[in-house]
Amino acid sequence: MPHATQPRRLALRLRPSRPLRLARRLALPSRWALLGALLCLALPLPASAGEAPATPPAAGLVERFHSQLLEVMQLDSYAQRVAALDPAVTRTFDVGTIARISLGRHWAELSAEQQTDYAALMLRLIITTYAARFDNYSGQRFATLGEKPLPRSRAQVRTLLYTGSDEISLDYQLIFKAGVWQVYDVAAQGVSDLSLKRSAYSAAYAEGGLAAAQAEVAKTIMQNETGSPDGG
Repeated sequence: MPHATQPRRLALRLRPSRPLRLARRLALPSRWALLGALLCLALPLPASAGEAPATPPAAGLVERFHSQLLEVMQLDSYAQRVAALDPAVTRTFDVGTIARISLGRHWAELSAEQQTDYAALMLRLIITTYAARFDNYSGQRFATLGEKPLPRSRAQVRTLLYTGSDEISLDYQLIFKAGVWQVYDVAAQGVSDLSLKRSAYSAAYAEGGLAAAQAEVAKTIMQNETGSPDGG
């Protein structure tokens, strides 16, 4: 009786087809591809197109103005100081805001042309005030004590003026708009210059209208010019 043949056990090494092998090579990243991916993850991400640039420190504007004041104090004449301070004050101070606040609610009563004229007069007042007060250099120096952010895109920069015999605190209030910082108030020894302006010029306006307020500003400008040792 013939023996039943046992089925042959074939040790077959099943090899994937060539297309399948190619697909696997494409799907598995190589050692170099993995290294490149890790390096890319380590690089800083670029800022998105819509991301706003960082706001510069407000103290930079104040310190630049202080440097200009030290240079101005060493000029020979009042006229030279006024000429040097004109661009410095225009760049540093938000004259429009100062003019508006100095008249309080009366500002809204002015036409656009009247507002422009009054702001120009206020600019002249600030320039002549600095030219009259910072008229002699004898080793004065400024120091920045700190900067504090405030609501509504504002900041305070605290500084000291060393005169040799005194230390005078000068605290600047600034507003950030149109991409730049500008000063709208300076408090010397805790007394706000803008508050003094508003008290004087809004009261003058209440008594005699815009002409009275302008006359009050012009009077202070004249005092700055005639009060300077080399003024006029």
